[in-house]
Amino acid sequence: MPTDVLYKTLSVCDVTTGALGVVWFVLWMVCASESPSQHGRINTAERQYIIDTLMTEAVHSQQVSARSDDRAVLSPGKPRAAAVNFDT
Repeated sequence: MPTDVLYKTLSVCDVTTGALGVVWFVLWMVCASESPSQHGRINTAERQYIIDTLMTEAVHSQQVSARSDDRAVLSPGKPRAAAVNFDT
């Protein structure tokens, strides 16, 4: 395969991928929102369901995190390695 054909083929692939990335970015900026309360294309029931689910998951995550922190403090755990300087 001649080098110029390979070069042109790779260039077309790169340009195509870049163009698709730009299109995806524009669509994302048009369709996405910072939070469900700011989203313009969902109805009130969907918005409330999403917010309730996020709140439930946040509370559950905090409870799990608190439990794992308690276990870390109360259990002896694995021995830790100490840094030792052997340069004498």
